[in-house]
Amino acid sequence: MVLKLLLLISIKHYLKSLGHGQTLGYKDIYLEFLRNQVEQKNPIVLNQVKDVFKFLNWKIVEYSEAFTRADRSILEKREFSRFCELSASSCLYSKALIKRFTTTIWQEKLEVLAKLSATERVPKANCDPIPIRKGTNRDTEVILLSFFYKNNLLNSFLHRYSATKFPEFLCQCREAEQDAFHILTDCPLVNPDLREGLIDRLIVGNQVKEEDDLVHDHLTLLSCSRDNVFVDMITDLIESNVLILRRKIVLKR
Repeated sequence: MVLKLLLLISIKHYLKSLGHGQTLGYKDIYLEFLRNQVEQKNPIVLNQVKDVFKFLNWKIVEYSEAFTRADRSILEKREFSRFCELSASSCLYSKALIKRFTTTIWQEKLEVLAKLSATERVPKANCDPIPIRKGTNRDTEVILLSFFYKNNLLNSFLHRYSATKFPEFLCQCREAEQDAFHILTDCPLVNPDLREGLIDRLIVGNQVKEEDDLVHDHLTLLSCSRDNVFVDMITDLIESNVLILRRKIVLKR
């Protein structure tokens, strides 16, 4: 039970206990328990406290006035067992601040992964939800989200996954492989005005000058995944039913 509870503790829980915990009757007992877990090198708690230190070291760059000299010493020396001694002001946070921190850390990890995979293109981290239009049904949502990922429900990917199970790789127009980029920018079955609108949003979202500058992959599409106009256009395309697209797949053994 203790292990399950510890797995649910987030950075915000630690910060709340230190920054606002003085109003909680169980604060001292709770913090003493966590301190003992750190001293005993419980890997779950220790890693979570390290995440708290990572957040505070990030925060101190912009909000140095919130940290005392003692706070700075604890953070610089990475004295994890003394995290309970951090001042309440140093541990104050807001939803927006946590979001900025999460986005920054996520972006750093994406850049590391890009270097490891020897690719120059790095997607932009974004913690905002994809702006799916209210009232969109579940099947349409599934197809829409599939468009933004390399592993998706379209013929081209499924054929590469298993040519035996998915022999068809062409689009219904029979002019190219069925992938998201083809459907959104090149398929003759799609309304040409809608195609042009999608291409315009891709040019703006990827900060290029013209269509020929767009790289034909999922990262280009993902760069526009928080553009509500772009997402609405894809939703319109799916709901027009000019193409019969998979809502799900069944992988039989």
